[in-house]
Amino acid sequence: MKCLEHKRTKHLVFLTDAMPTKGDNPEQKTLNAVSMARDAEITISIIGINLTDDGLKLAKKIIEISNGKLHKARSLEAVDSIF
Repeated sequence: MKCLEHKRTKHLVFLTDAMPTKGDNPEQKTLNAVSMARDAEITISIIGINLTDDGLKLAKKIIEISNGKLHKARSLEAVDSIF
């Protein structure tokens, strides 16, 4: 009897303002990590809270690289409706 392999979806969801702040060049390090996740067949979606123009730009890059989705919430209360 053959063992059937089940393909599992690997997906991360981040609740964030999308602006990394740690270390040198944190935006590039974030994009590098997102590329590594993509290579491991992990998609990433973002629920953006209070996104600035720079945060929105980075969030769009993240979902583009990782084949995820972006949901914008104006407040934490709005997050329930997204889920």
